[in-house]
Amino acid sequence: MKKRTVLSIVFISILILGGLIIWKEYSDAQARTKEQPQKISRQTFEKKRQPNRRALNQQLFINASQNQNGNTAALGRRLLENIKYKQINLVDYHIHQIGQVSANKDQFNVVFKNMKSSKNIIIGTPVYWSDMSGYLKTLFDRMRL
Repeated sequence: MKKRTVLSIVFISILILGGLIIWKEYSDAQARTKEQPQKISRQTFEKKRQPNRRALNQQLFINASQNQNGNTAALGRRLLENIKYKQINLVDYHIHQIGQVSANKDQFNVVFKNMKSSKNIIIGTPVYWSDMSGYLKTLFDRMRL
């Protein structure tokens, strides 16, 4: 019992010491940052200030319902009624299951390219038995590869 107590005290001491060292390094780094102001060129400042015009207002609504104009699409339209957006209906694309991908018919890359070029992605899916639709599940599974 005493051996466990001593080991616990040593372990806790090591954790506290490690935390103090990390805190000291962090506070020193913060102090160094405050001492040396960053020099930013005018061109870099302008780039940071102005958003990428191409990505601006690029909203993507992914409709994962089998109905292109069903309740999910209606909710998406209502949510984005005053915003310019692009809608992708997953039912229109052939996205194959993992392990069953044929290069000439699979359209996952088309959908994924649209997702990468969008600033915001809004996903709408009906809920079937407390879970998302199969179309969305397949998309998410393929995104993990």
